[in-house]
Amino acid sequence: MKYTLRTYTIAMGVSALLSAPVQMKSEVNNVPLHEVIDLGTFPGAMFSQAFGLSRSGHVGGFAATADGNLHAFLWTRHKGLQDLGTLGGSNSFAGGPNDKDEVPLAAETSATDPNFESFCGFPTGHICLAAVWRHGVMIPLPNLKRDGFTGNNGQAVGINNRSQLVGFAETGVLDPTCSTATPHQSERFAAVLWDTEGKAHELRPLEGDTVSFGLTINNLGQAAGSSGTCATTPLLPLEIGPHAVLWERDGTPIDLGSLSAGTTFNTAASLNDLGQVVGGASTAGNQSIHTYLWITGSGMRDLGTLGNDVASIPGGMGGINNRGQVVGQSCDANPLTAQTPPNCRAYLWEAGKMSDLNSLVPRDSPLQLVFGFGINDAGEIAGYGIEKGTGDIHGFLLIPRDRD
Repeated sequence: MKYTLRTYTIAMGVSALLSAPVQMKSEVNNVPLHEVIDLGTFPGAMFSQAFGLSRSGHVGGFAATADGNLHAFLWTRHKGLQDLGTLGGSNSFAGGPNDKDEVPLAAETSATDPNFESFCGFPTGHICLAAVWRHGVMIPLPNLKRDGFTGNNGQAVGINNRSQLVGFAETGVLDPTCSTATPHQSERFAAVLWDTEGKAHELRPLEGDTVSFGLTINNLGQAAGSSGTCATTPLLPLEIGPHAVLWERDGTPIDLGSLSAGTTFNTAASLNDLGQVVGGASTAGNQSIHTYLWITGSGMRDLGTLGNDVASIPGGMGGINNRGQVVGQSCDANPLTAQTPPNCRAYLWEAGKMSDLNSLVPRDSPLQLVFGFGINDAGEIAGYGIEKGTGDIHGFLLIPRDRD
């Protein structure tokens, strides 16, 4: 792959996954609980990844093109993978759509970044802008303006049914410590909420922090993500911050606390309409990462891992639904620090129990499921898996069957 965006953890886990046995212990009366739909790829390519879905089961994500670039897609049953294109550059990616098929995006332009950054993870050095796909057109969103400075780059990663978007963008403030966490990063960045008119509103970090990013927004206008300093908040290969944050509708940041004595990873990744937050946090001594569920008044609850696994990561942007079901990935080693590829598998957490998604699908499924990124209120799940015959990475959609 010549592309690198968010493929780091995928590439690490492929070889181990292909050699690992698929466990099938949770079928009820030998009847699998989900139908598997392989979302496929663009013609001439071998890679796709789903990042989220709407209540109607429409899926957003990105896929490789025949020339090896990455393009955002919107998938529906009637049209399949629809290539959403770019803003003049080579690459783009998308989060999950809302119920109006509006899609949050980050897309490259043809302009070279003046600081030689690759803000969205594409190794081209081109400016990358936040955008929204609306009525068949990709619309760029404005960058942040602060204290007379305007940033060059931005990403939109989440959208709600009110057409509000959340993500993050550069502030135009140079900070030499940024490259400590994110190679070649020169500017500070901040979480952004774009309103229904497309205006950018900065979501300020917690007191004492200098940067922030937003990953998820619910239909009430609450957003969540993380904040820290530029030296402690890497954007690649995943957005990781030391302080998990929930932003109220008026932009007030709330510190969600911590899961244990870990200090390096504390990120809110998904948020439902009940204000429940799912994220990932370091365990004691920063040895690993566990998924947590945060509820007002109760704080963080460690959701653990599958079996003897040592790490779990939640789905981003849409990893929890309004029924309290959570999806993500469980691994036998920390996928961000492991020296050899870990064995990772997609999970579904509900009613206090974490289950291997591979045990909830037919035995002859074409995919071994690696990561669940999004789940809607119907229990449909979008993510990515490994095609058993070829080892190719494909996005998937799981459809629950009647459990009665």
